[in-house]
Amino acid sequence: MSSRKSPGVPKRSFKRAKTPEKKEELRSALLAVGRRMLEESPDSEPSLRKIALALHLTPSAVYKYFRDQEDLFAAILEDELAGAIDTVDRISAAHADPRQRIKAAFTGVVAYWLANPRHFDVLFTKSRPLTEGQPPQKPIGMIARSYDQYRGLVRDYFDALPAQPIRLELATDALIAATHGAILLVRRTRQISWSPLEEVTEELVEGVLQRWEGIARDAHSKRTATKVAAKKKIRAVAGSRRRGNG
Repeated sequence: MSSRKSPGVPKRSFKRAKTPEKKEELRSALLAVGRRMLEESPDSEPSLRKIALALHLTPSAVYKYFRDQEDLFAAILEDELAGAIDTVDRISAAHADPRQRIKAAFTGVVAYWLANPRHFDVLFTKSRPLTEGQPPQKPIGMIARSYDQYRGLVRDYFDALPAQPIRLELATDALIAATHGAILLVRRTRQISWSPLEEVTEELVEGVLQRWEGIARDAHSKRTATKVAAKKKIRAVAGSRRRGNG
């Protein structure tokens, strides 16, 4: 799988970016500089003033595209997610069976992040942690699209089971946390010689799917047994009434 490289900073002036094409070029250049600064300075978010200086612009020119650091950072995250979303879309389209699709999609997106480790770091390790008592923000844009994409994979898989094993949102969260958490653990714990992450991911996803399938089978069996018992009770009551009338 080919790696998405961070675009370099164009060696040209954007001071007269007036056409839609030139404005888009400038916005891309701003994101490229911001991404590079994030990669080079893990403990701080890129300053809009520093980005303007790198492109020989005035700070006011940058503020035309991004309100503040948070706005720029959100745009960088959206850009990083786009490649992963495209990867999952492509893999999903190649598998008709819901079980094969969900397994291939999650293992495939892990392979994508392994091929693009810097993009993964920007997206998942540069985000500001929530403070105690702070509610999480509602996902928007590419983040919401990515989550809906994963939830759709889980929903299609659940629809093929005899019963829904657990809540859809819980299942989606569990698979995302298991697979992406494994990437983070392996990338951040260098002291251990880990097994190939692709194999780890396959074991994680397969184990989760088998557990859900077991729960679904048990739930279906109990539901079927309840229906059978109810029908027997109805027949017994009907037979007792017939005997009483006779």
